[in-house]
Amino acid sequence: MRTPKAFTWPDLTRRDFLFTAVVAATRGADGMRLEDTKGTKLSAYYGSRPLFEYRYDRSRPKPYIHPLFLPNGDPMSRDGLKDEVHHHGLMLAWSMLDGFDFWGETNPAPHGQIVHQSFHNRVQNGKLEIVALNH
Repeated sequence: MRTPKAFTWPDLTRRDFLFTAVVAATRGADGMRLEDTKGTKLSAYYGSRPLFEYRYDRSRPKPYIHPLFLPNGDPMSRDGLKDEVHHHGLMLAWSMLDGFDFWGETNPAPHGQIVHQSFHNRVQNGKLEIVALNH
């Protein structure tokens, strides 16, 4: 297995992101654990090493993953940059859906909110799998 160098944000590439995702996805459930801070976040670990946090606090405009860690333990995601406050780690959001903006947070458009409802799966078939229902 390739051991990645320590990355700074501008050095990070899609290839490094995919490598991280593959490493996280291919590890078996042995050694995987989840910690749920009810109503706030679900943290995933492999042994003592953090993999990611799924943040689902209803006070936020949308659920998202941050931080997402590289195999060497360095975080590879960022949250709410000064000039991009609506960018939150790894997220899924839409602009202008039925007249509401689920992406932006400070622009003049009417804003929608994506709200976490529940978790359906957390571990399945020997792999770490998290399925969340969001409205």
